[in-house]
Amino acid sequence: VVKGEVFAYDGSSKCLILLEALPGVPEKVNVQETEHHVRIINANFIKKVISADQPSAAAKLQRTLPLPNVCLKRAELREKKALEDAAKRAQQIGMGVSREAQRIFDGINKTLPCQWSDKTIV
Repeated sequence: VVKGEVFAYDGSSKCLILLEALPGVPEKVNVQETEHHVRIINANFIKKVISADQPSAAAKLQRTLPLPNVCLKRAELREKKALEDAAKRAQQIGMGVSREAQRIFDGINKTLPCQWSDKTIV
């Protein structure tokens, strides 16, 4: 479940851009005055959209203001963490093993650190 304010939608790439409130920052605070996360979602993976509020006239006017600055350091840290997590997940996928073996590995790996050695869990 992802919660945020729709910032933009790109029909050609089918991407939805959401602004997510940072933890501890009230959601109703003016977006231009606060920091927030920007999340880009492939619209093909959206199952259901629930709208909590309709945009106010002030929110529509606010969209004509310049875009807020992006903290490049935070973006780079998030990218680095995402790449590390993806590499870690990739290492946990056994090559040439059955689905059942992979499920067993996943179950064991939740409680005990383990890895694949060819088709053997060690």
